Amino acid sequence: MRDQVLPRNHETPGHSHNLESRSNPERFTVPPRVRQFTLLRTEDSDGSPVRYETTLPTGTTITPWVNGHQRHYTLTDGQLADGTFAAEPLDHL
Repeated sequence: MRDQVLPRNHETPGHSHNLESRSNPERFTVPPRVRQFTLLRTEDSDGSPVRYETTLPTGTTITPWVNGHQRHYTLTDGQLADGTFAAEPLDHL
């Protein structure tokens, strides 16, 4: 019985399920996770790269202010050695 695949609305002795009618999409929704991105080709006042935290998905274009200028970056799924993800500049000064 362990290897047997049961239909979605199967009945077993003592139990009655109809999984189709008990569907609750909110129960299975995974909240977006906050990820930290490194804005490539940037430096903070202490010489470290500028970081950006967001729940936006990969491929999104962001326009943060960096050193007094608003710049465009694309969020990528490329993970860097420090554990952050790369945000690639679209316009390089």
